Amino acid sequence: MALMRATCYCKDCQSFAYFLGKEKETLNELGGTDIVPASPRCVTFKQGQASLACLQLSPKGLLRWYAKCRNTPIGNTWRNNKLSYVG
Repeated sequence: MALMRATCYCKDCQSFAYFLGKEKETLNELGGTDIVPASPRCVTFKQGQASLACLQLSPKGLLRWYAKCRNTPIGNTWRNNKLSYVG
C-alpha cells in the first residue's frame, strides 16, 4: 500500500504538540509535524474509545483527536463533512 506523507509547520499543529506536552516527540527540529492522510473509514478503534478526546485550538482550526490517558495525538479532521479526511 502506498502512503503519502507531508510535514506541517502551522502554528495550530505546533500548539497542539505543546498542549499535549509532546513537542519533543511530535515536532521535528524545524517545528514541523509529520502528517499521513487517510480516509476516516480506514480508521477504527478496537479498544480505548473511552480515552478518545477532541479539541479545537482556534475558531477555524481542525478538530484535534488524542488519547487523553497518555496525551497521545491520534489524528486531525475537518470541522465539517465537506472533506472526508484524517491526518
